[in-house]
Amino acid sequence: MRLFTRTKLPPAVQTETDLLSEIEREYQEAKAEHIAASEAVDDYWRTHNIPPQFHVRNNAIFVPVNGPRSDAELKRLESAGRLTLRVRNERMHARAEMRMRMGLTR
Repeated sequence: MRLFTRTKLPPAVQTETDLLSEIEREYQEAKAEHIAASEAVDDYWRTHNIPPQFHVRNNAIFVPVNGPRSDAELKRLESAGRLTLRVRNERMHARAEMRMRMGLTR
């Protein structure tokens, strides 16, 4: 004999405003991550002696081959920055589509 019966609850239905608030929250988190990654790259550039990306001599521009990009830590930071930028842009696009669907923006 069962003392407790299981009741089936209907699945929670999300309204458009709930979806928009969730998308907005995800966008704000991605934006904060991108800002932090960009600041990490800027701090690295400021604190390390990295040679310039080009030189001007006798009115000619010379570009060192893989000069500033040979630093592994800088490559890692810039890669993380590009990844967070891509995620932020995807979330921003989803947010814009949802706002247009709801009629909040044109």
